[in-house]
Amino acid sequence: MDSLQMITQAQLKKLVNCLESHITFLREMGIIPAIKTGRNYMFSPISVSNFYMDYEGLDVSSRIKAIQSKQIVDARKKI
Repeated sequence: MDSLQMITQAQLKKLVNCLESHITFLREMGIIPAIKTGRNYMFSPISVSNFYMDYEGLDVSSRIKAIQSKQIVDARKKI
């Protein structure tokens, strides 16, 4: 069952090495999908792994760059 263990937003912040507000931004953009559990959001290890694979080499450091990167990823998935 360890493969089902969810990651909190605070834990993901440490994994990605950014501010928690940036994780919120990425979640709201649909870049890293999450599940809302009460007042908190949880991330599956698979969604975090997919984020790393899908966005490798792309820039999601700002809203404009994240939108551009999401468009690239979405276009790749259509092929």
